[in-house]
Amino acid sequence: QALYGKIVLAQLGELWSKYGQLAEIWFDGDCTTVPGISQQIAELQVTLQPHAIAFQGCSNNQNNIRWVGTESGEPGYPLWSTAQDCAFGQGSPTGNVFCPAETDTVLAAFDTWFWRPGVPLRSLSDLQQVYYDSVGQNTNLLLNVAPNRTGTVDVEAADLYAQYGSWIAGCFSSQPLLQTSGEGTVFYVSSDTPVTFNHIVISEDQTHGEAVTEFFVAATLLDGITTVLSGQSIGNKLIRPVQP
Repeated sequence: QALYGKIVLAQLGELWSKYGQLAEIWFDGDCTTVPGISQQIAELQVTLQPHAIAFQGCSNNQNNIRWVGTESGEPGYPLWSTAQDCAFGQGSPTGNVFCPAETDTVLAAFDTWFWRPGVPLRSLSDLQQVYYDSVGQNTNLLLNVAPNRTGTVDVEAADLYAQYGSWIAGCFSSQPLLQTSGEGTVFYVSSDTPVTFNHIVISEDQTHGEAVTEFFVAATLLDGITTVLSGQSIGNKLIRPVQP
């Protein structure tokens, strides 16, 4: 075990020092390989990759993110940016560490991370729901890519990725019809002419942490009916599709 620990540190030292700045470092489960090594790994990361995000990392540093607790792509709600000691799951509004969640899931219809012949893919509508439940509920989405035995991505999978990207861009790349922002507890937005919309997107400024623990949205429509959207966590982004 002691020798294995040395090998782990040597391998991480090579990976973290010879391939430029990394965006994210992933620990599948945690980084406790042998007793006492976690602190050494944490110190090595601070030295070699201080700006990299650490998924289920070795210390409660400011760069940690946590596993959302499921690989289905459809975590529960509410999802908080804070958690107790970076524990995986939905988090807690009273957590002691700011470590937003990451939703990791697969393109395959089953929990299959690696390429296998004949495994069907998820439908576009299923992936759309994944987007609402992950990005639209205050988490980062990590969607796998599984190359086949030739090192390429199957055409069917590549086409589905392209459709998914086009749907996301079509829904969320344009400017909103109506928007408001500011500081306080109540916000109003109005239009001189009727508008038709199909999504409500709310974002919270988390510069000083996650503060909103409950919210309420009301929209007065042409027929006078008021639809209500309410919830608890907002965090980086909350997206809710609505029917016109």
